[in-house]
Amino acid sequence: DRISSVCWRADRTCVSGSWDNTIRIWDIPSAISTSILRGKKAVNCMDFSGSTGLIVSGHADNLLRLWDPRSKEGELVRQQFRSHKGIISDVKWHPENDFQFASASLDGTARVWDTRSSVPLFTLRSHTDKVLCVNWNLHDNKEQLLSGSADRKLHLHLLKERRE
Repeated sequence: DRISSVCWRADRTCVSGSWDNTIRIWDIPSAISTSILRGKKAVNCMDFSGSTGLIVSGHADNLLRLWDPRSKEGELVRQQFRSHKGIISDVKWHPENDFQFASASLDGTARVWDTRSSVPLFTLRSHTDKVLCVNWNLHDNKEQLLSGSADRKLHLHLLKERRE
């Protein structure tokens, strides 16, 4: 089925999310899927954490799921995050904090999460329409989240000042 999201995992591997409810890990040189993580809902977006090996994914059922592809026993989905009231459109791991990620949703919000909690750290409500994408900025001693929306606006959210 349709591939909805891709990201690099390492020099020779990438990860893809698909509307067939799977996340696949690919060996690039051989073009072979080396691992298939099967879920129950189509994958709209996902991101891979190079430092922890975890994958966070967003779905049309308004849930975010945390996957551990290294798991050999039990569930590959380690945790689910519920708070959005609309389809998840984007998700990004924090570039330095292994526990945090951000999500965008068609409910008009962007949220910042910590994997050690079931509730969001921040809910950002600056847009007047669907939030379609998010990305982190850690420059100029600031931790910021950039969000883009169907309202045709970008918002830069200052989450905290950083000290050197």
